[in-house]
Amino acid sequence: MHAWVNRCVHKGAKVCRNARGRAEGGAFVCVYHQWAYDATGALRSVPYRRGMVGKGGMPASFDIKAHRMMPLRVDKVGDMIFATFSDEAPDLRSFLGPAMCRAIERIFVRPTKVIGRVAQRIEANWKLYAENSRDSYHGGLLHLFYTTFGLWRPAQDSKAEIDEVYGSHNSFQIRKPQQAEDAEKHKEETARPLDAMTLLDPTLLELRQDIGDDISLSIQSIFPSVVLQQIGQALAVRHMIVREPGAMDLVWTYFGFQDDEEEMTRHRLRAINMGGPAGYVSLEDGEAVEICTDGIKGPDGHSLILMDIEKAENPTVPMGLDENAVRGFWKGYLKLMRAGEGQ
Repeated sequence: MHAWVNRCVHKGAKVCRNARGRAEGGAFVCVYHQWAYDATGALRSVPYRRGMVGKGGMPASFDIKAHRMMPLRVDKVGDMIFATFSDEAPDLRSFLGPAMCRAIERIFVRPTKVIGRVAQRIEANWKLYAENSRDSYHGGLLHLFYTTFGLWRPAQDSKAEIDEVYGSHNSFQIRKPQQAEDAEKHKEETARPLDAMTLLDPTLLELRQDIGDDISLSIQSIFPSVVLQQIGQALAVRHMIVREPGAMDLVWTYFGFQDDEEEMTRHRLRAINMGGPAGYVSLEDGEAVEICTDGIKGPDGHSLILMDIEKAENPTVPMGLDENAVRGFWKGYLKLMRAGEGQ
């Protein structure tokens, strides 16, 4: 595996202009002056390098082997590929920790295939979305689709894990309920039941045992900018791409397994309606972080009240009853920022 900064060493132009696919002949050619690179990012060809009939060209001291696009360190867990600019960063498994590696490998049990992609612009600071994916408190309160159709209940069999090393990664998991629970009590507390809502195609909610357990929902937030999700049969990676302090792109890559039968692929495509920019259980997240961004603009615009603050290091609280994972994100973020400032 190889990764490099997509920038020609000649004039800084973008070399690969396609978001995905294969390079013809394995070469990456800059359209501006036709400088060509191989898959490792090494420079292989420069037009008129020696000039013509003894005139022009690069200086005699020019060494083509000394030039390449900036390489990144690359590693993977399951089918998730990670890259870093740093030569000093720990190896990937040490950075993630055992619990986070197990959560990734639980999803990537077989070779995968991409079945769809979608992107959205969110007018919010990226750190608010990083908080959102770690904030289980809002799950059954903001996302009424969950509670209306019984996907989220106060007495659910849930599990929350925070990585042992940095505390900045976390995962939430909910198991498929085995019996009726206290959904009515939750509706009374939220005071916003959607009893009139029905689905024309209830197969959207079918949970099929294709991973080997009865976990119906898994949201894993990987510091700083990646989310791995399983919502029913909807498997996806969400990638935050920062565009400016008040705007980010959220790229969703949906996937299944290479050995999925055609009907299972159709079922996954139905299930991805729960996620994405207009997803039944994710549409509200973009709006929530945008109104937070709007609300905290200005020197006096801030609000921070944390749940369970007296037990900040308690990782065993059931989902929805604390904000430990949010706190973990900020601990990791501040540690890195202070290290960069020499503190």
